[in-house]
Amino acid sequence: MREMNDNSLTGLVVDPNNNMQSIIAGMLRAMTQRGRRVFKEVRKTAGLQSAWALTNGEEKIDIVICDVDLSGRYDGIRFLRNCSSDPKRKNLPFIMMTGAATADTVPALVGSVREWGAHCLLVKPFAQTAMEDKVHRVISKIRSSEEMIYRKITDAPPEEAIATICRLEQKGFTGPKLCNIAGEKHLEAGEKKKAAERFERAVAESETAYLAALRNHASIQEELGNLDEALVALEKLDKLSPLDTERKVKLGELFFKSGMEEKGRAAFDQAVALARKSGNEKDVRTKVESILALARFEDPDMKTIRENLHDLKACNEVALRLRKEGKFDRAEACYDLVLSHHPNHPIVLHNKAVLFMSQERYRDAIPVLEEALAQAPRFEKARDALELCRKKLQPTE
Repeated sequence: MREMNDNSLTGLVVDPNNNMQSIIAGMLRAMTQRGRRVFKEVRKTAGLQSAWALTNGEEKIDIVICDVDLSGRYDGIRFLRNCSSDPKRKNLPFIMMTGAATADTVPALVGSVREWGAHCLLVKPFAQTAMEDKVHRVISKIRSSEEMIYRKITDAPPEEAIATICRLEQKGFTGPKLCNIAGEKHLEAGEKKKAAERFERAVAESETAYLAALRNHASIQEELGNLDEALVALEKLDKLSPLDTERKVKLGELFFKSGMEEKGRAAFDQAVALARKSGNEKDVRTKVESILALARFEDPDMKTIRENLHDLKACNEVALRLRKEGKFDRAEACYDLVLSHHPNHPIVLHNKAVLFMSQERYRDAIPVLEEALAQAPRFEKARDALELCRKKLQPTE
């Protein structure tokens, strides 16, 4: 990291809104220290592909200010995660932002960005002073001797890194982060048991749940066949950082392997609901179905539907019960199964749209209702529901 008072830092602002890009960039350009500007240049972009390219360009990016929601799909978190997993970008400091957070959703967002190494989460709107304080804190931290030691060890070959860590610990330099790095280096060296010991120790030493260590601990315990320990760690991690679809799928899989089918089903439902926001619902559903097939498990409600496909009233009663119980994803899966055997059936389409409407998913309901009316133009309930959906989506004055 270059010295702040060298007037040589380059920032990158990633935000879907052009006006917000300009506002944040202006805040960074206005930053000074000891009478000199901190940033030489500030780049701006709205998309992940261009952000990825800019962080690998000829000009080094020193800090990224990135929105959590790009296109409403938590793309910002995915970008952060991809950078933290890439050797060229893993040390790139991030400050995340959100303009759509509530008191209920902030903890989940904070945990999710913290897991992948972001230094903080700023809730829009925020003042110039708030931005300056966070940027100064972040740059001061990554220029600290402690962080430089971590980066040096992380970049070193396994044997060299492990030897360095042992020397540091003998001198009293310890902590969950150092222990977690040691575990990762043991893994690189193929020493799984030593890695497991390090990850377990890192988790035990962390009063605030060092999430990278918790994630590694869960992974190695599963690999070693200790499913109960893996589940405990994954459940704790999912509570602290609950916006990871892949983790919820993994939780569901481990629950099924451990004989806890109801918990597994609930985890899969959560994964599908989260995947819908991320835009990869189809892929997640396919993965879940594959896991269930391997487990030779069929959801009892789906089994009832499959055995009664000739009786649409009975099928609708199952889906309606699931909807009333708040099990929306399972109800949707029931309607999809019925439609796979009765394509374009107007009543089934209408009922599926009503399910969407009960979740205020009016945009999803509209094409389903339009298809129902295409099959049955005089279907008044479908027409009324379609008008209601369009009305709900009209901008209010």
